[in-house]
Amino acid sequence: MKNFFSAHSKTFAIVIILSFIFHHCTLYHRSTVSIDQAVSADSKSFKIITQDDRTLYFNSLYYKDSKPYGVLEKSRKNQTTEIRLNPESIKEIHLQNKAASTAVTALIAVGIPAALIAYGIANFELDLSGMDFD
Repeated sequence: MKNFFSAHSKTFAIVIILSFIFHHCTLYHRSTVSIDQAVSADSKSFKIITQDDRTLYFNSLYYKDSKPYGVLEKSRKNQTTEIRLNPESIKEIHLQNKAASTAVTALIAVGIPAALIAYGIANFELDLSGMDFD
């Protein structure tokens, strides 16, 4: 009798890796907003697409001396980087979709283990033919 987990170890490894990759995914609204709307929005993450189609992610946006700035995501050393934004170079600004981000994260955190358990139960075979119960 093959052990279920050793027979399907490659599948389990791929599923676990994918769950770690998508565990804290951030989804963004499809609609775009202006810089003023983004600065006043209650959002923890912003996606800016530039005129040359580069995508930048910021933790916050604010005005300093009437000029827009973005704070880049924190690095491993807990340092933040402020970047002055040129409004003419911005094509789109997308706000974080908190509800969808939370739902997807919860679905991954609960759904993947539940699917693995269901798959394991559905494919479980117990072969007792070679055992002596005397």
